[in-house]
Amino acid sequence: MDISQVTTIQNLDTSRIGKLEKKSKEAKDTESIKKSAKEFEAIFLELVLKSMRNTVEKSDLFDGGNGEDIFRQLLDSEYAKTMADQGTTGISQAIEKQLLSAYGKTQEGIDKNNGMGVYKDSL
Repeated sequence: MDISQVTTIQNLDTSRIGKLEKKSKEAKDTESIKKSAKEFEAIFLELVLKSMRNTVEKSDLFDGGNGEDIFRQLLDSEYAKTMADQGTTGISQAIEKQLLSAYGKTQEGIDKNNGMGVYKDSL
């Protein structure tokens, strides 16, 4: 990955995170805070998936084309949303807890069975 790819990723995600930050500051109830936390987790996981894909070398024989790049970006975005909805990383729960405490709200909306507890129980 060259520096131009890093700059492009940073610009794209900075604008998305900025919009999400504004939305979370305007959040008035626990449900909107929970939604913002899930969206941030999805953005973070999408960055992880992009970084993972960038470590794999492309083959001239099988890989190629702008269409494939667009498809992979959309696929990674959907994978990230699905992973965030499953709640197995615990990222959104930690963000939600932090936002709730920052806004002086109670943690009534947080399900303590989400996150790593679900993962550990499935093993």
